[in-house]
Amino acid sequence: MGCVECKFCKQEEDKSQFEYPTDTQKKIVNTLENSFNNKNNSNNNINNNNNSNSNNNPNNFIEEFEDKIKFIGQFISEDEFECMIPEEAKNLINNEPYEMKLKNANSHKIKPVEFENGNVYYGQWNEDFEMEGYGKYYLKEEKVLAEGVWERGELKKARIFFPNGDFYEGDMSNSVYNGKGKLISQNKDEYEGDFVDGEKNGEGKMIYSDDGTEYTGNFVKNNLTGIGNMKWANGIEYKGSFNENCLEGEGILFSNDGEKYEGNFEENLFHGKGKYTYLNGDEYEGDFEYGIRKGKGIYRKKDGFIFEGLWDNNIPNGYGKIIVNGNEMKCNFHNGKRIDEPLNEKISYNEGIDYNFYYEPMNLSSQKLSHLDNVDVLSSQYRAGTRLSFLEE
Repeated sequence: MGCVECKFCKQEEDKSQFEYPTDTQKKIVNTLENSFNNKNNSNNNINNNNNSNSNNNPNNFIEEFEDKIKFIGQFISEDEFECMIPEEAKNLINNEPYEMKLKNANSHKIKPVEFENGNVYYGQWNEDFEMEGYGKYYLKEEKVLAEGVWERGELKKARIFFPNGDFYEGDMSNSVYNGKGKLISQNKDEYEGDFVDGEKNGEGKMIYSDDGTEYTGNFVKNNLTGIGNMKWANGIEYKGSFNENCLEGEGILFSNDGEKYEGNFEENLFHGKGKYTYLNGDEYEGDFEYGIRKGKGIYRKKDGFIFEGLWDNNIPNGYGKIIVNGNEMKCNFHNGKRIDEPLNEKISYNEGIDYNFYYEPMNLSSQKLSHLDNVDVLSSQYRAGTRLSFLEE
């Protein structure tokens, strides 16, 4: 019988033009789609009309498919297909996780089909000879396995096993990750959340396997951007605004020893207006410049002593005032030392109070907060955004 006009029918003209790309790190190729989607061949249209009533019979469908399979490959046994699948992938697909619920109730499951390029599909087909329902697609040379639910030749819910140990499970559309999904790298870094056009976009959670650091919050084009919460393995925690993997904007940071900073951040440092609360109960509220107290600020000791004035390099430097028991006195500091007259005797001041109220805030640069500069979940070629196309482009 006649067949659709496709590349396999033209092999005698020039076999070289039918070679398939070998670089499948960015693309998984399904040779069947182009073979059967061309509906323009008149002979094929005639045959479709002649067999429109007989396709409801599974035997007639298989007979017609057996005829078409001559042009795209061959049938192989289920045992042959199972021998191709790596053991680590088999262990994960023993229980099929997806409902085999079909829009087309007349879909058929037939023997595995091995295409001309060596790839194999084993699953269900609809009467238009498109993959429809549950099926497994295996790239023999690259040892990549995809299994899940197909709709009209497109993989919609998938589990993808890569030879280096990377793994994806979730929604797909337009041949890439789209919707909810989970991405696990060979080193066990894990992302679970929203994908848009193959990238981490929307709400999600990252867990880094090397030290257990966790991030929960918003992603934009694979980057930590928006509102989020990050907990580092050393006990430091940040809640607030991120911008392209940096602490930037308003947020709260908790140290691992009970201290807290609340205010503005830039480039992972305290910057702008902020308030720092020390473990002993003292507070500094005022200006910061890239982690350093600089500008106008107020230091309040828990015993009631207050200094309000100018700061530089984390210490008082310039004019200000001291407040004790509600009494105020102007003063002047240079590099942390008073250079004006002694305290006014009218001010009741307890000499036992520690006058060195210059406890420095935590140095975030020295903390070496991990996973802020490089947040990509995968360390191999199969990254978030990898195009998992089952259609040849």
